[in-house]
Amino acid sequence: MLRLLVLLLGMVGTAAANPTAEEVFGRHQSASPGLSGAVGGYTYGCLAGGRMLEANGPGWQVMRLSRNRFWGHEQLIDVVKNLAAGIKDAGHAGILVGDLSQPRGGPMHKAHRSHQMGLDGDIWFKPAPKEVMSDKDRENVSAVSMLKDASFDTDPNLFGAREQLMLELAAKDERVERIFVHPGIKKAICAVHEGSKQGDWLGKIRPWYGHHYHFHIRLSCPAGNRLCKAQAPVPQGAGCGQELAWWMGPEPYAPKPDAKPKKKPRKPLLREYPESCQLIARD
Repeated sequence: MLRLLVLLLGMVGTAAANPTAEEVFGRHQSASPGLSGAVGGYTYGCLAGGRMLEANGPGWQVMRLSRNRFWGHEQLIDVVKNLAAGIKDAGHAGILVGDLSQPRGGPMHKAHRSHQMGLDGDIWFKPAPKEVMSDKDRENVSAVSMLKDASFDTDPNLFGAREQLMLELAAKDERVERIFVHPGIKKAICAVHEGSKQGDWLGKIRPWYGHHYHFHIRLSCPAGNRLCKAQAPVPQGAGCGQELAWWMGPEPYAPKPDAKPKKKPRKPLLREYPESCQLIARD
């Protein structure tokens, strides 16, 4: 019995000495001091000097306030505010903002693999109401799919000029590197804009799994953020041809014939993160 107790205490001590990154970053309720900085990668990084997006502003309302995921690099916060202003100027009530990042970035509990260094943000397609929503409604109101019966076709009653404008305005911001949407939404955007002489913004709209309730904005590494690991650039072109056709076929969704049963992914430890992130998390 004594031996078992000693063993259990040793296990507890080991866990305390080697906490997961998710555990430590999730404790923080406020940002680290100093200038905004993106550290590491989109799926393995953190946020220095995060800035908070206010719950309400000219043209935006933040959803799910209890999650405390309304933080980001100062450039992300500015991109969201600019998008909200553009939508409001076009005569709409505004946008609903989903998850950005935690106060100091890092991995989230039961949530996104990315959104870790303050350069990712989710914007709901559902229009914002004219009135300011209560905290309770922000927790309970559901996002709405833009697709017809889980197909590859958008519902014209839901996905129209306003939703297309949101994507266009976001993609035309030079700080935005790519925007993830459902392949069906990419198809709808291509049907309207392919071949038009409006610059290269259409190529930033990237088809990906899910993303028919919201779209996912991702910024490129800000200038001067030397600790930010960039992704490969977006391929040239509008992305409306063979690339989109592949997403419309069965291959992206078919299980691999030799696929092994999925194991529960191991949560990375804080000590496995960049040294700068360890300092930000423990500060």
